[in-house]
Amino acid sequence: MRINAFMMLLLIGAAGCGGGGGSNNPGPTPVPTGITIVATSDMLKLRATDTFSLRATFDNGTTNTVQGTWSTDNQSVASVDGTGRVTGAGSGEATITGTYQGLRATQRLRVVPDYQGRWNGSHRVTKCTADGDFQLLDFCSEFGTGNLFVLTMGFTQNRDTVSGTSNLGDAPATVQGSIRTTGHLDLSGTFTIFVDVGVVIDVTLVDWEATTTDNGTMTGRFSVIFKVAQLTGSARIDNDLSNFTKTSATPSVFERPGDEGTFQEAVRRAIRRK
Repeated sequence: MRINAFMMLLLIGAAGCGGGGGSNNPGPTPVPTGITIVATSDMLKLRATDTFSLRATFDNGTTNTVQGTWSTDNQSVASVDGTGRVTGAGSGEATITGTYQGLRATQRLRVVPDYQGRWNGSHRVTKCTADGDFQLLDFCSEFGTGNLFVLTMGFTQNRDTVSGTSNLGDAPATVQGSIRTTGHLDLSGTFTIFVDVGVVIDVTLVDWEATTTDNGTMTGRFSVIFKVAQLTGSARIDNDLSNFTKTSATPSVFERPGDEGTFQEAVRRAIRRK
């Protein structure tokens, strides 16, 4: 019995000192092997913001969002703070850089003005030229330098492409164009003004070049060219935008302009001299 008791004590002691217990020592710390920038888009509207993040890939095959440091190569176009929050400061292009544990990732970003919405103001005549029958009709007498006419436009913007309508015609005058890297908006369009039965003026919008630096006031210039099937030659009116401001972020439904004192009525008066 004493031998059995002694053996039991040995077994209990061996179990107490046992080598079968688990280890709490952590494995090696994963090492990042690459990082990428996660951004909503590569294009940002002026004064808008987007928050970038860094995604790291580790040597154990895992990926995770990490906190790195941020910088920009063009503060006047896009600024970035320590959390990756990017703000569009001016039209142009900038490179945003994120770094983490010696690794580096970049994202090229373009900033464009926000032309979306309804714009109201005037256009001021700077020059009128005519030839052929338009000159014989003294067409330009209706469009003296400095004359002001109401101008309304509604724009829909998709990245750097703009489309919409204008009140320059008797029906919605469709316009379309694109935004340059400098932020300038180029537009073109064709529309009509009706004079009398069978007499239609074909109008072409050309050389529209305007810009906004605050998303609220637009400055620039444009020209319109007039032709009539029954007349020889053509006429061209050059204009500057005057007090042209955004009044709504939503493009409005086209409203046909009235006759008295409008640009269209001045055109009709000039053509009716034939």
